[in-house]
Amino acid sequence: MRRIIAFFIRNVVLINLTILLITIFGYLSATNLTSSFFPKQKTKFIIVEAVYPGASPEEVEEGITLKIEENLQGVSGIDRVTSTSSENAANIQVELLSTADADIVLQDVKNAVDQISSFPQGMERVVVYKQEILNFTAKLALSGDVPLEDLKEKAQQVEDELRASEEISKIILTGYTPEEIEVSARENLLRSYGLTFEDLANAVRAANIEVTGGTIKGAEKDVIIRVDNKEYYAQKLEDIVVKGLPDGRLVRLRDVAEVKDKFEETTNRAFFNGKPAVLLTINTLNEEDILGAAAFVRNYIDKFNKQNQQIKATLVDDATVNLRERIGLLEKNGLIGGLLVVLLLGMFLRIRLAFWVAIGIPISFLGMIILANLAGITINVLSLFGMILVIGILVDDGIVVGENIFQHYEDGEPPLQAAVNGTLEVLPSIISALTTTSIGFAFFFFIEGQLGEYFSDVSFVVICALGVSLVEVMLFLPAHLAHSKDLDRNYTPNALKEKVANVMFWVRDNGYKPLLAFILRHKIFYFLIILSVFVITIGAVRSKVVRTVFFPNIETNSINVVLELPAGTNDTITENTIKRIAASARALNQDYRQQLSQKEDAEVKDVIEDIEITVGPTRNTASAIVYLARAENRTIRSFKIASDLREKVGPVPNARKLAYETTSAFGKPISISLSSSNYKELQLASDELKTELRDMPTVKDVVDNFQESQPEVGITLNEQAKLLGLNPLQVISQVRNGFFGQEAQRLQRGDDEVKVWVRYHLEDRGNREQLREMRIRTPDGRSLPLEQLVNIEEQQGPIAINHRDGRREIRVDADVASLEVSSVDVISNITSDVMPSILSRHPSIDYTLEGQVRETAKLGSSAALVGPPILLLMLAMLIFTFKSYSQAISLILMLPFGLIGAIWGHYIHGLPISVLSILGFVALIGILLNDGLVFTNTLNDKLRAGTKYEQALKETGLSRFRPLVLTTITTAAGLGPLIFETSFQAQFLIPMAATVAYGLVVGSFFIATLLPVFLIAANRLKVYYTYLWTGEKPEPEAVERAVKDKRNKEKYEKA
Repeated sequence: MRRIIAFFIRNVVLINLTILLITIFGYLSATNLTSSFFPKQKTKFIIVEAVYPGASPEEVEEGITLKIEENLQGVSGIDRVTSTSSENAANIQVELLSTADADIVLQDVKNAVDQISSFPQGMERVVVYKQEILNFTAKLALSGDVPLEDLKEKAQQVEDELRASEEISKIILTGYTPEEIEVSARENLLRSYGLTFEDLANAVRAANIEVTGGTIKGAEKDVIIRVDNKEYYAQKLEDIVVKGLPDGRLVRLRDVAEVKDKFEETTNRAFFNGKPAVLLTINTLNEEDILGAAAFVRNYIDKFNKQNQQIKATLVDDATVNLRERIGLLEKNGLIGGLLVVLLLGMFLRIRLAFWVAIGIPISFLGMIILANLAGITINVLSLFGMILVIGILVDDGIVVGENIFQHYEDGEPPLQAAVNGTLEVLPSIISALTTTSIGFAFFFFIEGQLGEYFSDVSFVVICALGVSLVEVMLFLPAHLAHSKDLDRNYTPNALKEKVANVMFWVRDNGYKPLLAFILRHKIFYFLIILSVFVITIGAVRSKVVRTVFFPNIETNSINVVLELPAGTNDTITENTIKRIAASARALNQDYRQQLSQKEDAEVKDVIEDIEITVGPTRNTASAIVYLARAENRTIRSFKIASDLREKVGPVPNARKLAYETTSAFGKPISISLSSSNYKELQLASDELKTELRDMPTVKDVVDNFQESQPEVGITLNEQAKLLGLNPLQVISQVRNGFFGQEAQRLQRGDDEVKVWVRYHLEDRGNREQLREMRIRTPDGRSLPLEQLVNIEEQQGPIAINHRDGRREIRVDADVASLEVSSVDVISNITSDVMPSILSRHPSIDYTLEGQVRETAKLGSSAALVGPPILLLMLAMLIFTFKSYSQAISLILMLPFGLIGAIWGHYIHGLPISVLSILGFVALIGILLNDGLVFTNTLNDKLRAGTKYEQALKETGLSRFRPLVLTTITTAAGLGPLIFETSFQAQFLIPMAATVAYGLVVGSFFIATLLPVFLIAANRLKVYYTYLWTGEKPEPEAVERAVKDKRNKEKYEKA
């Protein structure tokens, strides 16, 4: 290693060329990096979809869902299976284990589904696919007082033009249902001509064709024989001949039915600010650049509105606003922090040393960016946060090497020799420190769930930056310092720097030095004080002085209002209800404007800017998205707006569900999944749970995913029908043809697949009496009313049936009533008091905690699995470095006391402790280990030099005081602007930043004061142990491994 360092010192041009190449390739890599809001995510779900037209949810469950779920039980790589069986369709979600290969599991799932041979007749082909990871980019609304057909046509045109961008490939259109051609027949006309629905469907199939009849093989050329009689619009199909009468007249389709182009009867309507709208949701894939896609959309909207008058395009939601703000926020805070770092280094160190130490930061980052580009890392809020986090460690390593080189120079060594010896002396400590820190940050790679995918980028950035930094401080920094003019024994600092240095020395000599001496004289007293503070700190958490939540409430720019009315409610009633809620939101906005106008110097702006309404997907459900002004442009938080809107709307009669939600990436704070094979008991248990939650003052918006039973008409054949030779299938098939419809054809009309349906006219299927009077054709050719052949009774049937791992499931969700409520306490109350009582009454029920709790549980289980090996590796690295078990354990024991600073830092800023805070503490451990390891290595160096143990501790503390202060100040300075950022967008990262900054300030103080106590206590134990074992009491330093190794080495050399 000496030769390598000396080679680069002698060839400084090579160093400069290497730095130039790193800069060039780093810049090129940075321009090639794509942007995303969060890091790239892996495929986590495989979807199985099956369509069974006309089937009830129970038929779908029995005939499709249960069979698929049973066959999936043997497939490896599956975490769990959830499903929804609804009318006409089954949707099965296969959630993968984090370690599973999605492509392999996909093939296994397809094989399992293909093995099922008993699917019901009439079911369409099962579709199995990986759920693509789509990154929401923007939402565009096309609105105007024009027919829906015109909006749809324009929306499809916009979709095609947006896809012209290389960054946009996924666009979802909502606000209309698929188009169809309906042949709606009247019962009386069918009877008068002796026709059935089958006759009409067959006539369409036979006449509306395009078929080749072969080829005439001519001598000179071939001629194709073709019938081209295919039409694609309703008006052209009216003339199809259905039947010829004896008198020579032709019965055409228009004679017995109304043929028209229309939208399907399913519900899917959208409104934007009160006007009919079609919504375009633009998503990007992992490999696409979200910033480029959003910029293309914004430019397109400006161009569209200039060219169109009747239809207006509005950018309803732009995810990159948050991303740009957070990137800008981190860049701003990173720049401010970086400037503070350079300023502080320049104040405390020689100017060129400060420059070369500071220049190591961009070199490390540029090298890291090259590696990030190769690994597919994106520019996102987590990767940028990792860059801010690692600044302090990079500075510390540079300071350690730089100051040690200067120390050797001041001891009389020539510049080149001082650079080599100074670097080699601290290199083992730096390698060990960076390796140990990297092991600590590697923890994030092994976290399961969404958090693991997010924070693995932090680990990558930190570890790669540390790796490049090691090369920089080992080769680049010594080479530049060896040729620096600062290696001048006649160097005299300027007046300002001398004053700053004098202040630092004064604080060290008159503050820290006597404090350390006092602590070493009263070790037990000091330890008990710190232990008391630690206990008080933990007590503050347990007594709720410092709140705890699973995830912090992140400010949002929209509120989602979810409405569900009783099953069977007409969609017009649903639409009017959701529009009344939207009107209340507009009235609330006027209230806010009035309140703002009464304040002096307040600029009156809309707090609520836009309102989007969607009616569907079922006739009794609807939702409204209330878009708020940017968080920085309003003083009212979204949580408060949601509460005010709830109060403004008031009770909604007959509403089964009504929730005012602010979105969270990790699910609901309160989410409980109940499952059972006994559906009635499951419903009773969910009702009891909802009642208990609604009675809690700390909980609001209690809803479930159970869809209320819908009124049904049950049909069973009577004896007369059986005597006539009818069976249930024959009867229900004719009823189905009339009320549901028979699909006659599918036509490709442009990009749309249009189905041709034959069914009763709407007026003939509008009530139960028309069902009773419907004519059923018997095997002997007669046509009899349905009521003469069947027993008809009213009953209830489920709209949808949910499963979790093969059992029926109902999930109950809720939110906390206010930001002051701890979701941890609410969940604890539910699991300890509420659920045991419910389970005692309903023993068939099982339950799991979902949402934020499940995500936290994944973190806890992976931490329990990975945490001990990580700690053991760190401990092993420390033992290998120190060659001492006691010193390694002393350093590890000191780490938990960093919690004191982290917890009270949360209290100072009014932040609750959350999962993000815990992850920040993991990062803090890595930084503290770095500083503690260098401190202990310095102690060992002084012991090898022959210094007495207690004196070595004091000298170590004094020599490490300035680097420790600089490391702490630079890291805190880098994170400080972020912690004190008033932007709501900073709230996501503030818990981690506060944990690291405050934990590091207090932890560094403990490295300088408490770590010596632990080290000297461990030393005394070894002294007493040796005394008991040998009968001789050794000198304290004699029992330390560093001294023993030195003596052994001297013996070997003499021998």
